[in-house]
Amino acid sequence: MQDLLSSLASPIVIGVIVVVLVILIAVPLILRRRNTAPVDEEPPEFGETVDYTSMEVQEPTGWRERFTNLSLASKILVFVVPLLLVVAVVVLILLLPGGQNGQALQPTPAPPPEITVTEARLVGINPQRMRINATSTLPEGTEVTAQMIVDEEVFNWFNPEATVEVAADGAINGELNKAENALSPPEGTEPVVQLLATVGGQEVLSDQQPVVILVDEHADAFFGAAVAEVQPTPTEEEEPTPSATPEEEPEEETPEEAEPTAAPTATTNPISGDLVATVTNGGNVREEPLLIDNVVAQINAGEQVEIQGRTPNGLWYYIRNVRNNEGWVSGTLLSIDPAIAARVPVLPIVSVFTTGNVYAEPRAEGAPVDQVFVGETVDLFGKTSNGEWYEVETVREVRGWVSAALLGIPQEVAADVPVDTTTRSSPAEEEEEPAPTEAALPSPTPEPEQPAEAEVPLGPTGGGTLEAGGLTAQVQNTGSLRDQPDPNAEVLGEISAGESVELLQKNVNATWFRVRSTQGVEGWVNSSLLTVAPEVKERVPVA
Repeated sequence: MQDLLSSLASPIVIGVIVVVLVILIAVPLILRRRNTAPVDEEPPEFGETVDYTSMEVQEPTGWRERFTNLSLASKILVFVVPLLLVVAVVVLILLLPGGQNGQALQPTPAPPPEITVTEARLVGINPQRMRINATSTLPEGTEVTAQMIVDEEVFNWFNPEATVEVAADGAINGELNKAENALSPPEGTEPVVQLLATVGGQEVLSDQQPVVILVDEHADAFFGAAVAEVQPTPTEEEEPTPSATPEEEPEEETPEEAEPTAAPTATTNPISGDLVATVTNGGNVREEPLLIDNVVAQINAGEQVEIQGRTPNGLWYYIRNVRNNEGWVSGTLLSIDPAIAARVPVLPIVSVFTTGNVYAEPRAEGAPVDQVFVGETVDLFGKTSNGEWYEVETVREVRGWVSAALLGIPQEVAADVPVDTTTRSSPAEEEEEPAPTEAALPSPTPEPEQPAEAEVPLGPTGGGTLEAGGLTAQVQNTGSLRDQPDPNAEVLGEISAGESVELLQKNVNATWFRVRSTQGVEGWVNSSLLTVAPEVKERVPVA
């Protein structure tokens, strides 16, 4: 009993016990005093004998009558017993949660905040930035940071000053940039992202979400440092790969067939000339401007390269590096002065806009000699006088004629393709006398080919026209017009591949453009949906 009383620290419990004890002592005293009190009544007079057994018994007819007939002690007990039961229940409730220690009931603590990462995706490489989407139970306005973990160790990749605020519904959505001097994760590792926040002095950690990289170019840049270190020995210098400069020989020799050369090929040569760019992210040099297994060399961050040509949309550049390797690199790996970018020659290479047949003559007659497929590239060698057919060479090195409707050909490229006056697209087409200047036109370079995923410039099926003199671009992929430069913003309309759009504004990083479609609808579109020439991109005002 002593242990039990010592465990009752609550003043309320002690007070209740004292009241109960007082009642238990007072009730017997009152009853005893009543029974022993002297009676001042005169003794009764005895009269005739009464037989009470013969009298009719009067039973109480209700609870009121029963209560009235109770003695004073019984009436007190009627009220005291329920009170004691209530007190007992209260004492048990206060004592039981404490167990053997007899501790009072403690309030249940609120569950700790949680963060669940739903996506960590690399969305840009110039600068490198990660798109973070998560849900949480954090208070609105809480600042959240991120850390990258590689091989179970923290890898300092994110800018430590970059934060994302929690929305009213607990959502966490934003982009965090890479730190200026941060290293690249080693190739072959699987980096994961974890979010951190501090609430009430308590650190909250999220689950770990693997980094998602959807574009091969982004992967090259993300693991850029490692790619640069593992570059093969420079054995490709003697490959006479074609370029836009007249001094290069036009013979076609694929880089894969180049034989390893001796020690002189390992030396580096300084880059000279007017068209020079600096490598900002290490990456691959490719035989073709396509994201396929066609890597022939590498370039390292900080090196210079000589630019020899570009695709019509400016997404790929044909370069020579300091080890005399030549090939195609993504424009995202280079830092090019706008004045130099405007002078880079455009090579006659285009994407296949629609799958179709290749014929031996510029007419849909006879058996096809090959086919072209969406995403492939072709070299342009000539066209008919009406521009309806183009002589091309496919990626399978088959030469023939395809309908212009199958290709996405920018106007400036189409204008430079020579007219083949020796063929006719139909018997009714009149022969035109060859222009004396066409013989002097330079033949298109045979080998470089443009990127399938990035090169869908203006096609003959584009919808609508825009005012002359405006800044325009071609729609590369069908997509949505949004009211804000955000993939989650409200959709205002759609643009279709092959259409022309007028460029009105761009964001700071030129990853979103505000455009006006051929239907007159204005909105923001992601730059991945458009084919924008570098010189045009520079002229678009920043919003």
